[in-house]
Amino acid sequence: MEEDLPAMRKGDKVRVLLAPRLRRETAMSLKWIARRLHMGSWTYVSNLLYEKREKSICVNTEQPTRGTVGRTGTGSTPVRQSQMSNV
Repeated sequence: MEEDLPAMRKGDKVRVLLAPRLRRETAMSLKWIARRLHMGSWTYVSNLLYEKREKSICVNTEQPTRGTVGRTGTGSTPVRQSQMSNV
């Protein structure tokens, strides 16, 4: 498996699944993970982890994490931009 990594794309699904697991379960730095998984720069790995985390948050929650423009006067219910035209 490890010998196949150099031939894979830097953002390959296998790598993107391995990177957060390594980050979570070890004390290895993003630089180490990027080098070991042949993923390019550590900032690229950081961006991939952020995108993966954002996607899983959006899928797992009912409240939107993006598209929130403001808040209504009552409670803390977010107002989406698409709802602004109705106000």
